[in-house]
Amino acid sequence: MKKAYPTASLRQLALKNRLGNLVDGDPSRERMLKRFAHGFCELQREDFPEGMIDRLIDLELIEICAVAPSRPGLPFAFVRGINFELTYGCNLACNHCLQDSMRPSGRFPWIKQEAVEKRIEEAAWMGLFDKIDKGVNFTGGEIYVPGSPILELISSTAKRGISIRSNTNAWWGNRQGFTIGSRRFESDHDLIEELKHLGLSRLVLSLDQRYEQYPDLLDRVLRVASLCEKTSLKYEFVATDASPDLSEKAHQSLVRILGHNPEHLLLTPMKTVDIGAAAQPSEDLLESSRLPALTRQSRCERKGFFQPFYLHVNPDGGFRSCLYAPGAGVLGNILEDSLMTILNRFDKNPVVQLYGQQSLEEFVVQSIKPWEHEYRPVEHPCAASALIAKVASRVSQKQSELSRSLTTEEMQDIHQSIGSELGIRSQQKVEP
Repeated sequence: MKKAYPTASLRQLALKNRLGNLVDGDPSRERMLKRFAHGFCELQREDFPEGMIDRLIDLELIEICAVAPSRPGLPFAFVRGINFELTYGCNLACNHCLQDSMRPSGRFPWIKQEAVEKRIEEAAWMGLFDKIDKGVNFTGGEIYVPGSPILELISSTAKRGISIRSNTNAWWGNRQGFTIGSRRFESDHDLIEELKHLGLSRLVLSLDQRYEQYPDLLDRVLRVASLCEKTSLKYEFVATDASPDLSEKAHQSLVRILGHNPEHLLLTPMKTVDIGAAAQPSEDLLESSRLPALTRQSRCERKGFFQPFYLHVNPDGGFRSCLYAPGAGVLGNILEDSLMTILNRFDKNPVVQLYGQQSLEEFVVQSIKPWEHEYRPVEHPCAASALIAKVASRVSQKQSELSRSLTTEEMQDIHQSIGSELGIRSQQKVEP
């Protein structure tokens, strides 16, 4: 006999007290639905409005089956915000960029604006933005360029009362007559004024080694920072392994420009992750036995893959839970799946299972150690996590396609491909 069971999505809504809209604000039905979500009662059709249960099934909030499914976890209970990578295209080519191997040439491809807006609506309903420190970040690549949907996305998101953070390399600082999206701005000041008017909460600028490649860019960053001060728009310097001299120089220069200490600035230190174009050539080889312990030193302590603080969306719609592992542990695609669908199958993802079950040591011995000669060493905990996650994701995908275990040659192809993608390919030619 088939019975009704709550899904992870229904439990998430119950946790966030978001069930009222499902039962038209009826307190008694809301209480009953909440009890059902936590497994304390059976769901009876006659206790709800006509069609209500069918609607819950359509929304994937309940499932009807003969055998009780495993009790789904609540990974979204930990979420603080969503990071939308609108494009990997960029008008710069910084040496340290994580996205170096994914950057397209020619015209920028953009994620579909309608899909982003729909998932933001769903995220708000699921309670992912119910605290003041939770919200949305729009980033790239560089998203303040012609053809970008950034202005429309800031406007539509702000109307929902959601905090919005956005990144730029500030190429448009000190410029006149430039286009962002489909709009022309006569000056950089006009753009800052418009961003504040649209509802941007914070503009994010970087302090890092890119100024060695682009010497005039620091002046543009400082110009944009000074405009943020003058318009009272909050802004942030993300200092990625920037030397103390650079940080101090930037601060002193900004004080000289303003004539006083900055009032709306937030400074965030960040370490360069040794993958992507940031990887330095090395003649040494990876010691895979160090990887599991190294992952524990990450800020999330391995939990980013199964209890994520932030969710991340690739420009192709791929939905993942770790910033530093694009293409790894993809949980679904926002162009095809609702957030409810993604949440309901979250715990079935191979990377989530691997990290959630704390079986990294065994996996590394079996699936990485025989091919460790394909990689140079990694030192950053997030680089170790990204490598393991990529291997797990790629192996699972290939095994699913072939319906069998992989050969030694197929595994080597996977490792060589991942080494190139992450920028950690070994410089040595070593036979396994």
